[in-house]
Parts: sequence; structure tokens; C-alpha cells
Amino acid sequence: MSKPHQQQARNTATKGRHPRSRAPKTGQIERTKNTVLDATTELLGEIAYGRLTIDLVVERSGIARSTIYRYWKTLAELVSDAFDRALGPNPDVPDVGNVRDQLIALFSQLPRILDRSIWGTVLPSLIAANSSDGEFAGRLHRIADQRREDIRLLLRRAVKRGELPEAVDIEWMIDLLSGLFYHRRLITGASIHEDNIVERTVDTVLAGIERTYRR
Repeated sequence: MSKPHQQQARNTATKGRHPRSRAPKTGQIERTKNTVLDATTELLGEIAYGRLTIDLVVERSGIARSTIYRYWKTLAELVSDAFDRALGPNPDVPDVGNVRDQLIALFSQLPRILDRSIWGTVLPSLIAANSSDGEFAGRLHRIADQRREDIRLLLRRAVKRGELPEAVDIEWMIDLLSGLFYHRRLITGASIHEDNIVERTVDTVLAGIERTYRR
């Protein structure tokens, strides 16, 4: 077969084929990020935030310093993302009954969540950093603010249904409902698993709201 005919045959054989595309890098990027975030969380469970460095994260994760800085501009940003990820997803907002039933179903999940070691090992260090480290200041508030949005929606719906007064301070109400559990877990060490602790907390807050806003 002559060379022109050989070339024509090759062209015919490859006609209609799609060029081989590169495998997407998204999966590898996510695996790299997760490796760094896991290493950061582990280190925060062992040493205080003030002693943590990017070099320690590099050593623990095996990921290059330049790669880490490609995804996080500062150590504070990395730590914030690591803590938020370690907290896991928000509990599902229940679609049951009235506002009392919804709050009891939602906050019944909180003691189990707070039992996770991250609250005792990582959070105290970050609380200190939140008030003493300029780079980290305000980051815990932003994480908490985002995670409160689901319960805000639950309470706003209750207001629309007339189960809560229109004038109720929703942020104050969330603080009251959750404050006892965080205070016991982080400060006093008292049990957050007492019988009916969630029911009593919800009923106390709802009764207080009735007295305050509907009298």
C-alpha cells in the first residue's frame, strides 16, 4: 500500500474517535484537602492553637507547604475550616408537630453531638485564640452563625404560625435553649444526659417567652 493510501487508512480508522480527555482532578483535590484538614484537627487535639504551625501540618499530612497555601491563605483560615469540617453536618431539623415537639426533637441530638471529643480537646484552645489571636478572631462566631440558620428558620416558621410571639428575640431564644448544654460540657462538667433535660429546658424557655411577650 502506498504512503498516501496508508495515511488515508489511518485517518479512516481514527475518524469519529473522541480525543482521550484527562481524568478530572476534583477528586484528587478533595482528597488532598481532606488529608490536610484531618491532620490539622489531629494536631489541634494534641497541642494548643498557639503552638500550631503550617510546618507541623506539612509534617503530619505529608502535603507540601505550597499546596496547603494554594487552598488556605493563612493558618487561621485552615484551622477554621478544619474545625467546621470536624463538627460534621448540622442535625436535621425535624418536621414534626408543633414548635415544642420540633425543639425537643432537635435538641435531643445535642448531647450526643457534644459527647464527641472535639468539643473537649479542640474547642477550648480555639476559644482562647478567638479572643487573643488577631487572625483567628471572629472565626468561631462565623461558624456558629452559619450553623444557627436552620434553627432560625424553624423558629421563624413558628412565629408565622402564631406559636411564638412576633416580637420574640430569636437569637436570644437560641442562646437560652443551647446555653445550658454548652456550659455543662465546657465549663462545669455536669451531666448533659439527665432524664428529661431537653424537655425541661425547652419548656422553661417557652414558658419564659410566654410570660415575657404575651402578658
